[in-house]
Amino acid sequence: MQYKNLDVMTELVLGSLVIVLLGAALIRATAVVYRTILRIPQRYPQNWTEPQCKLMDRFRLAVGVTLTIFWVAQQIAAPLMPTNWPFGYLEALSVATLLLLTNAWIVLLLPRDWGQLGLPVTRFAAIMTALVVWWALMFGGTAWMLTAAATQPTPRLLIRAPVVAQIVFENPA
Repeated sequence: MQYKNLDVMTELVLGSLVIVLLGAALIRATAVVYRTILRIPQRYPQNWTEPQCKLMDRFRLAVGVTLTIFWVAQQIAAPLMPTNWPFGYLEALSVATLLLLTNAWIVLLLPRDWGQLGLPVTRFAAIMTALVVWWALMFGGTAWMLTAAATQPTPRLLIRAPVVAQIVFENPA
């Protein structure tokens, strides 16, 4: 389906947004690789038990797997989305959303001292609840966005019945 062309300002904003988010994701991914090479460990709060730390690691892995599934879903849904010229508005917004979520996940992956965040992270249940609720809302919204964008109704052409001219012959009597 083809929509009207985007104006220049919208093109610039969407293009810049995608480029900035892609750059941020690449920089953060480089930081993860660098810290992994240096073997900087993840330091959880002292009062977290070993099973709690493992659960946090599994949660981070599950977020990454889910995010990968969303990237695949976006690639499948992209051809079904309405397009504009030179790129699709909804397609660019979905890529920007997934890049934002990728950045958030990479921040979650970065080795850090959780005690220095300034947040009450000593309570495992509170921090896990906040993370699970946040990611569930973000993934739910992203799933809705991809579904809504890929299932846009095709615009109907209003075709009327052809008007047939009726010729009336007068009977000259």
